[in-house]
Amino acid sequence: AQEKVSIRGFVVLCELNMHPPLVEIYVIDSTGDSVKIPTDIFGFFRLPESDKGAKCTVRFRYPYIKPKTVEYTANANTDTTRVVCLELVDIEKIKNDTTTILINHEYGFLPYDNLIQNHGRKYGINWEFHGCDGNIEYSTHNNFNNMLLKIRNGEDWEQRFWKEVDELRKSEKKKAKMRKKRSTASK
Repeated sequence: AQEKVSIRGFVVLCELNMHPPLVEIYVIDSTGDSVKIPTDIFGFFRLPESDKGAKCTVRFRYPYIKPKTVEYTANANTDTTRVVCLELVDIEKIKNDTTTILINHEYGFLPYDNLIQNHGRKYGINWEFHGCDGNIEYSTHNNFNNMLLKIRNGEDWEQRFWKEVDELRKSEKKKAKMRKKRSTASK
């Protein structure tokens, strides 16, 4: 029987010396199909076991990180951890992007209403809510996204965002009062 070997590694954003959370890792098998491989909050991953000497292609993806494809050969030394150095895309590309929506994970709150979610798209963010199921993985993911959002929207983006939400709420209340006034006046 052929000896089976597993490759392990971790991803790091080299220029920032940090681990990007939830990087999407795909192993491309011999048929060309891809299988998603999970990473933990520190960027560690383990590829499925394969025959010793077998080659595999691995793709790494995440918004604002340059996609990277790496070829691995499974060898007998499974204790070796491969470091995959990833890079952010050009900072100007992050600043000028108006289409990528990053997902932040929140817990312990009621979900944000449509006004907040819709306004968040202007800044490139949306929120998923998980009730009371918070964990360190969400925090790590959110910290990374918040760093990207500061590059994209400026250091004070959160203050501007919430101020604009307050103004939108006031405007909605005014409109509702005017509609109510019109409807009672027409009766």
